[in-house]
Amino acid sequence: MRRIDGLIAFVLLAGAARAQVASSASYRLDDFAFAGGGGGAASISFAGALALAPMSGGDVASIHYRASFGILGVWDPQPTNGPVIFGVTPDCGPLAGGTPVTVSGLNFQKAGAGATSVAFGGGLASSVAVLSDTLLQCVDPSGATGNQDVVVSNAIGSDTLSAGFHYTAGLQVYGAGTPGCAGPELLGASTCPDVNTPSFQLTCEKAPASALGLGLVSAGQDLAGSDPLALGVAFHVDLFAPGLIALDFTSDPTGRGYAAAPIPNDPTLVGASVYAQAVWFWSFACPLGPFNLSSSTGLKITFE
Repeated sequence: MRRIDGLIAFVLLAGAARAQVASSASYRLDDFAFAGGGGGAASISFAGALALAPMSGGDVASIHYRASFGILGVWDPQPTNGPVIFGVTPDCGPLAGGTPVTVSGLNFQKAGAGATSVAFGGGLASSVAVLSDTLLQCVDPSGATGNQDVVVSNAIGSDTLSAGFHYTAGLQVYGAGTPGCAGPELLGASTCPDVNTPSFQLTCEKAPASALGLGLVSAGQDLAGSDPLALGVAFHVDLFAPGLIALDFTSDPTGRGYAAAPIPNDPTLVGASVYAQAVWFWSFACPLGPFNLSSSTGLKITFE
């Protein structure tokens, strides 16, 4: 692990299912954790405790995060002006690429840094947008099965998050759906579909902002898409397959939707596949069809 260098330094980051902290020859982050017990000064969303002993550091903590910090020695490397990667979200996607990814870190917006590029396993990401000095978004390229390095580069330097993104055959996007007012909606996942992943979520890009949607999970696939209920949208899941599951989708103000879909700890699921899709209702200010609905692409999920 690596240290954020300076005389005294600390990091506060929200909890995540997979903690990914980068390292390089000249940059380290030490004493990093994603959960803490809280204590000390507290509020409904923050609890802090400080016990800074000589050369030993201390904690600032809450239920959701903890940062440990202390005195750095003069032998530690100096801070870099180049990019630094903390992690990527989601950290897993289909082999075909096309997954919208958010990268968190430091120094993404330094003056004189010029254009920023992001690579996944050597392939360049598209639609790179630097949102701030600590956040950027991009769309990953196609890749080979397994863990791949993520590299962020600009004119000042670069940083590599080793094995930062996992390409899996367990997620396969198919079909076109029926676009909404923001364009075609891409269904994805928050991480790999491993058994015993209670935090697993379905995600949906270009949904209506701050809205509710319906997620459908079926044992049957409708690859071409059909509309058996005459609702004006293409369904890529079999609506009449036994065991059809409905999920609650909610979207944030940017139009990114989420639906909780916990995967139980059941080894018999490994190798089995289900098919998922999202359906959204849009404001009548944007007429779409007889019921003002849209549908996402389909997603084949094979449990690993």
